[in-house]
Amino acid sequence: MKKSVLIVCMALTGIITQAQFRVSGVITSSEDKQPLPGANVIIKGSSTGTIADINGNYSLEVPSADAVLVFSFIGFVNQEVSVNSRAQINVELISDVVSLEAVVVVGYGTQRKADLTSAISTLKPQEVLKMPGGVTEALQGAIPGVNVSAGKVRIRGVSTITGNSDPLWVVDGLIGGSVPDENEIESIQVLKDAASSAIYGIRGANGVIIVTTKKGKKGEPTVNYNGYTGTGSPWNKLDMLNAYDYGVYVHELFYNYYGDGYLTNVPEHDLEPSQPLANTNWQDEFFQRSFYQKHNVSISGGTDNMSFRTGINYSGNRNSIVKSGSESKGIYSNVNFEKGWFTLGQNLNVSMYDTWNGDGNFFDMLRQPSNIPVYSDTTDHGFYITGTSADGNDMVNQVARNYLIKNKNSNLNIKGNLFTEVNLFKLVKYKFNLGFDIYRQHTEKDRPAYELGKEKYDVDYYREGTTRTDRYVYDHTLSFDQTYGEHHVTAMAGVSTEVAKSRSFGAEGEKDIPSILKVLDHYQVNPGIYGSAYEDAMFSILGRATYSFRGKYLLTANIRRDGSSNFSKNKRWGTFPSLSAGWRISDEAFFRDALPWVDNFKLRGTWGYIGNQSVVDRYSYQSAVSSANQYYTFGASQNSDDSNAPAPLVLTFANPDLGWETTRDAGVGFDLDMFKSRINMVFDFYNRQTTDVILAQQLPLSSGTRNEVNVNAGEIRNWGIEYSLTYRDKLGDFNWTVSPNIAINRNNVYDVGDFVFQGGETENGFVTSTYTGTTVGEFYGYKTDGLFKSQDDVNNYTYTDVNGNVKLIQPNAKPGDIKFLDLNNNGNIDEGDKTSIGSPIPTMSIGLNMTFDWKGFDFSMMWQGDFGNDIYNNGKTLIAHGISPVNQQDIMLDRFREQDITLTTPSGEQIFLAANTNTTIPRAVFGDPNGNMNKASDYFIEDGSYFRLKRITLGYTLPKNLMAQAKIENLRFYLGAKNLITFTNYSLFDPEVRGMEYEAGGAQINRGIDFQRAWGSTNAVLREFFVGVQLTF
Repeated sequence: MKKSVLIVCMALTGIITQAQFRVSGVITSSEDKQPLPGANVIIKGSSTGTIADINGNYSLEVPSADAVLVFSFIGFVNQEVSVNSRAQINVELISDVVSLEAVVVVGYGTQRKADLTSAISTLKPQEVLKMPGGVTEALQGAIPGVNVSAGKVRIRGVSTITGNSDPLWVVDGLIGGSVPDENEIESIQVLKDAASSAIYGIRGANGVIIVTTKKGKKGEPTVNYNGYTGTGSPWNKLDMLNAYDYGVYVHELFYNYYGDGYLTNVPEHDLEPSQPLANTNWQDEFFQRSFYQKHNVSISGGTDNMSFRTGINYSGNRNSIVKSGSESKGIYSNVNFEKGWFTLGQNLNVSMYDTWNGDGNFFDMLRQPSNIPVYSDTTDHGFYITGTSADGNDMVNQVARNYLIKNKNSNLNIKGNLFTEVNLFKLVKYKFNLGFDIYRQHTEKDRPAYELGKEKYDVDYYREGTTRTDRYVYDHTLSFDQTYGEHHVTAMAGVSTEVAKSRSFGAEGEKDIPSILKVLDHYQVNPGIYGSAYEDAMFSILGRATYSFRGKYLLTANIRRDGSSNFSKNKRWGTFPSLSAGWRISDEAFFRDALPWVDNFKLRGTWGYIGNQSVVDRYSYQSAVSSANQYYTFGASQNSDDSNAPAPLVLTFANPDLGWETTRDAGVGFDLDMFKSRINMVFDFYNRQTTDVILAQQLPLSSGTRNEVNVNAGEIRNWGIEYSLTYRDKLGDFNWTVSPNIAINRNNVYDVGDFVFQGGETENGFVTSTYTGTTVGEFYGYKTDGLFKSQDDVNNYTYTDVNGNVKLIQPNAKPGDIKFLDLNNNGNIDEGDKTSIGSPIPTMSIGLNMTFDWKGFDFSMMWQGDFGNDIYNNGKTLIAHGISPVNQQDIMLDRFREQDITLTTPSGEQIFLAANTNTTIPRAVFGDPNGNMNKASDYFIEDGSYFRLKRITLGYTLPKNLMAQAKIENLRFYLGAKNLITFTNYSLFDPEVRGMEYEAGGAQINRGIDFQRAWGSTNAVLREFFVGVQLTF
């Protein structure tokens, strides 16, 4: 028996020995035939492998004669080789050189990456998929020169004063197209300079972001599923005064103004701080934990002549503010048919998007006293009703307004294109593209009758409106691409026509009797109607030519001539040329011999002109006249008083010579790849000069109006440096990539003559001022010198006139008030003392992206930050002012107090308040006699710098050999977090301030102001956690 077992074992050993044998060889570079030490060899479908030694030698046991080996090395293209019973396999890997042969999408075409001579950056679609939020969030910190803050994208600074600085988005060739589902993005290119964006002419001054979607490929149908779900809540909530501290604050507020008899002025619900009606944290009631989900399913495939990709997507969101959310559904398809010289295709994307929310005001919620409740058992609607007197108890319940008032927007967007390509004479390709963007919106507002203290409605109100916008683009282009020996020439010429029409209308009314059915015909009390419409068009001629000699000497020229209906006939046409050149010096023999470790070194230089028409409204070249409630002005203001007379009034004065803003852009840079592309560097320096900046010129009173007329009269300059570095390497199965980047920008309003642009309007007036020598939207106000610590400080702050008379500069000040500097030395705090007190524009932005992967595990993180910018914290005016009985931030616990105070409540409770002079927080005093809070000053300026862990993701991809049995090509699970850590000194919600600059048409002069208006919005950034799965079969 033992002998039989031994014979069987020997036989099996022989079989195994025959099946498993050793393969060895040498791995070298195909370019210089040098060995590649550290190159990886892995048996396909397994984790078994080895590493080449210092001479490039490897040796590996394979399980069978038909095994497949995968050879890989940083900076080289992976190569798969079948063993086919061979014991010796030598491999030459082809250099990737950061995909120099790769094709990059540019305006109206493509170019080889190797031939690019302009500043174009690429964002890999994989980066977008690493976290929820889409392309805009993925851009943040990823590309130098692209600044993203609170969802607003800025490319290479700010080049306009009154217009918007949003970049132009181009999706599948459709200008202004909405960004598709992130799962369907094939490529993202950011055109940062005039050399690349001049092809978009009058709309290219703010940079261009080109997005292309995925297409089907030849092969069996493939199904992809991508889905994730997540939750989030504000990473930073404000600490407000609790019920007791709020009541004490109100006592001191009135005591410091009225003195010993102050109790008669204290609101009833604040008289006994230790006996509040409630101890409410209004933020906990106003906010909720958000939940979101997104799913995308697609199927793609193709034959020799046809390819397709189609799919559906869904997303649902419960927002972080109660009774608000959104839902979207979409379907898309791409179909291409190609037969010889003829190509026909279409892209279609249909999306439906709904949003809903209440009417709760964020700021009023924060100011709600913490000693009153949210809910009540004694009211019909279940919410506490505040008082009607202006004593803090009159603050309307904002949580109730979220529940009682319903706003809903329903949107339908159908966009895409139909195109055909024809090869003519084997040299020229003709392409016709019809793009379309059809948009429909339906809005509703439903406000029932209710009472919430001073806000009382006896009737129901309903409003309904619709908007329809249709836009069509017709592009005809001819392209040429030929090589003649060592000369490579491409050319493109075309014409583009764009037309758009939009119409909005709606109606509103009230009714006495509530009803579930919302039909406008039922709301016939106080009816109203509204509407608007516009049409615009653009015709363009465009062209591009590139030339390459030996692949070393590169030249690119672009030109576009636009005719826009936004301007009068004599100013309708503009021409925008650009020129760029490159020298791949690394291909020179002298350079290769001296620096053989440099794979690619290309010098670039660019110059060009681009335009910005977004500054002007449609029909701005035509005057508008109105007779409704208008008056001819004889006095200082346009009001119905004795100095005015009713008459038709010109509301907007036309300027037939008004044109677009023009930016001349020049720059130099280089691309550098070293050590088999382990290290990649990109450097750019740019200088942008924007002329014909549109300014609003005040008309004389003799015109009969106090309105303004727009003129081209200013100049703004931006210069900056952009630098990015990528280091990638691997050690066995462990791969890592580290990619830091930095961008420095300097902005200067070089010349606007005598114009002074005031902006950033708050309850205390304008807080920004833009004039020659400043940055755009620079903060403007009074300089301060801390607080008056004693009455002697107040008495010693004096002015002596020429006659020797001495007077107090701030006669209404008391200890604990802000000391304003008399810069013009006239003895008064007046407009002449105002000066620049800060800038909202970051001087430096940085990003740091790190990725690691090991045996199916992948880990990545993105850090991002802005530095050198200031924030005007208008929140101090509203919730840290110390001048009225509304709730305050808890920084008011550190408010100034010259001496100890003991206050006694009606019940006899004594409140002791210790002296506190070592503080920067002004005293609490009703009415603000010194004007601490009604003057724009550097007291409100804070450092807006921050550095944030924007994203962290961990994923695991199951081994292919395990998935093969289930016919699954790829299966990856991942989890992650957003906004996990933030380093900042800013005291309010978040340093990514979302002010009125972010409203429709918001100008740069409103930038960087938090809590700009009491009815506005701020940016409560969410800390989010998410999980997801990616499946392909």
